[in-house]
Amino acid sequence: MRRTLMQAVTVASLFVMFSCLSAVAQDPDAILKVHTTSIAAGVGYSWGGGMLTFQGQAYPCRIDGLAVGEVGISSGEAIGSCTT
Repeated sequence: MRRTLMQAVTVASLFVMFSCLSAVAQDPDAILKVHTTSIAAGVGYSWGGGMLTFQGQAYPCRIDGLAVGEVGISSGEAIGSCTT
């Protein structure tokens, strides 16, 4: 009984693993590329922009915001993808 249960768990684990691997191999449906910059001395401001590519169309996006209690200058870039 215990051996049968272990075999069933092993087969189920392999099935889940192969399902995850096949999802990674798919082309993404959407890609978001973003860049931001922030300057703060107690009260700060952040700005940036990016591009969302979805179904062959490119859509620009903008990021603006205020921050409180921060000090410094920073910038960053990020790229994300999504599959359905």
